[in-house]
Amino acid sequence: MRLIHVILALLVAIFAVLVALLFEGGPETATGTAHPVIAGMNVGGDGLARLGGMGWLMATLQTLIVLLIHALLALGIAPRHRTVSFWAFLAVGAALSLAVWWGLYLSYVAFLANGEGPLLFGYPLSTALMLFGVFLAGSYFCALYSWGFRRFVFPAADEAAYEALRAEAATPRKPESAD
Repeated sequence: MRLIHVILALLVAIFAVLVALLFEGGPETATGTAHPVIAGMNVGGDGLARLGGMGWLMATLQTLIVLLIHALLALGIAPRHRTVSFWAFLAVGAALSLAVWWGLYLSYVAFLANGEGPLLFGYPLSTALMLFGVFLAGSYFCALYSWGFRRFVFPAADEAAYEALRAEAATPRKPESAD
């Protein structure tokens, strides 16, 4: 399957999940309930109930979006440079990004279910993953881009070919005679 077909399949799947979310409808207490004393104010209530049955759909949507981001990263690399090592580095990044996302989501749902959870660097686990995990997963790709620029993005052979084309374009051409 070609990469562009994978991207199309991911976009169709994202569309399907968005349609499912649209028709799922939110739970009645999604925006809170009326405050018993102060008029015009809402109170949250049960967080897990506010997710309703949409939690797994939202988690699936984010998973598909993460996969789409990685597929689009691959699309930015010339096909001749998409080597086995490139796909391995991209797969590690995708696994890291998905691990952060699923850790964040599952720890948040666990916190909503029982109101407590583990702390990491003084933050609840889901908050710590949002603050540090997303940054570290993105930093992996910055490091990969810096390290792999000459290997995957713009190798020396491509630069030499570009310079040859540029030199050829800069050379004045003799007009052809009309004889």
